[in-house]
Amino acid sequence: MTLVADLDLPELDFGDPDLVGEAYHQRLAALREQSWLARSPVAVVVLDRAAGEFFLRAKATSFPGRQIAELFGITAGPLYEHIDANILNLSDATHRRLRSIVGGAFTPAAANRWRPVMRQILGQLWDGLDGDAIGGVEFVTALAKPYPALTIATILGAPVEDAARLHEWSTWVQRQFDIRALSTDLARIEAAVVEVYDYVDSLLAQGPDPSSLLGALRAAEAEGERLSHVECVNLAVNVLAGAIDTTQSQLSHAAHLFALEPEQWAMLSRSSDLVPAAVTEVLRVEPVTPFTARLCLEDIEYTDVVFPAGTIVAICA
Repeated sequence: MTLVADLDLPELDFGDPDLVGEAYHQRLAALREQSWLARSPVAVVVLDRAAGEFFLRAKATSFPGRQIAELFGITAGPLYEHIDANILNLSDATHRRLRSIVGGAFTPAAANRWRPVMRQILGQLWDGLDGDAIGGVEFVTALAKPYPALTIATILGAPVEDAARLHEWSTWVQRQFDIRALSTDLARIEAAVVEVYDYVDSLLAQGPDPSSLLGALRAAEAEGERLSHVECVNLAVNVLAGAIDTTQSQLSHAAHLFALEPEQWAMLSRSSDLVPAAVTEVLRVEPVTPFTARLCLEDIEYTDVVFPAGTIVAICA
C-alpha cells in the first residue's frame, strides 16, 4: 500500500487564470496520459472515470463544503453560514430528513408541471428579438441571461420584475465556488448572501402562492414533520442561487459547442426528438462545474493507494 501523499504526481492548479476553455481540456488530457491522479494545492485530483465513480459512491465520503471554505480562511460570517446550511453539507440524518420532506417538490413530475411556463417565457424572449438581427443576436444577453432568472422568479412565486436582482445575487453567491473570487471579492459575495436571504425571508413572510415552489416547500410534510421557516429559506436560496447561474452558464456552453459544430446544430433543428440526447451530450462534454469534490471521512484504499481520512478528492474525470 502507498500513501497518496508519497506518490510522485503531476500538478494541476485550479486557480490558474489561463486554465479555461480548450486550454483546460488540453491540460487534463495531458495529465491523464501521465497518471490517473494529479495534485492540486487543495486536493488530490482524480482523472480516471472508474476511480471517480468509486469516490462519488463511497459511503465513507461527504461533500467538503465547509472544509474548502476553511482552507480559504472562511470560518464565520454570512457565506460560511450559507455553506453550513446547504443541504449538501448537512449530516446524514438531517440530510435524509429534509429530502424526505421536500422530495415531492423536486420530482420529474413536479418539474414537468412548470414546462408550459418555461416555454412561454422562452417564447416571449424569442418574440422580443429583432427580426432583422436573426443570425446576429448576442445569445447570452438575449436569451441565456434573462431566461433562467425569469423562470426561477416565476417558479418561486417572486415578482418577475425582480428577475434582474435575482440574477445579480445568484451570480455573486455562486462565486463562492471560484477560488479566485474568494480571494478578491469576498465582501461582495457576502453582501449578496445577506441580501438574498433577506429577500427570500420576506417572500415567505408575505405568504407565498400555494402553487409556487415556496408554497410547496412551506406545505411539504413527511411523517408529520414540516420544514421550519429557516429551513424553507435555506432550501429556497439554494435553488435560487444555484439554478439561475448554472442554467445561464450551461445554456451558453451549449450554444458555444453547437457554434463549433454547425452540422450538428442543423441536424438538431430538423429533429426535435434529438433534443434529450443533445442535452445529455452537452452536459457530458462541457459541464458548468468541471469537477466535484469529496472528503474522505476515514482511510480509503483504492488500487493499492491509501487516501487518509481528511483528504479532499477532486473528481475530474
